[in-house]
Amino acid sequence: MTTLQLLFQKLDRVGDQQFLTYLKVNRENILELEKEELVGVATESVTRFEVIDHTSKKRGRIVVEYNVNVELSLQDENKTLKVFLTDKNA
Repeated sequence: MTTLQLLFQKLDRVGDQQFLTYLKVNRENILELEKEELVGVATESVTRFEVIDHTSKKRGRIVVEYNVNVELSLQDENKTLKVFLTDKNA
């Protein structure tokens, strides 16, 4: 169940004012969950991963992996992007 679906369920269970209070208190957690779900949707059909160097070194493609699942993770207050690759058949 998505974060949005869970929020609608909560709205159905509690009154408007209580729901608004819940949103204010849990805003950061809700946004983080939504971001993770959106990234998951954006990467679920990806089967090829490439890293291309466009820095002054201009080395071009430095990593190419086929038949992989890709998971992105933003960490350290969105200052670090980690990419996790797993075999597509796993």
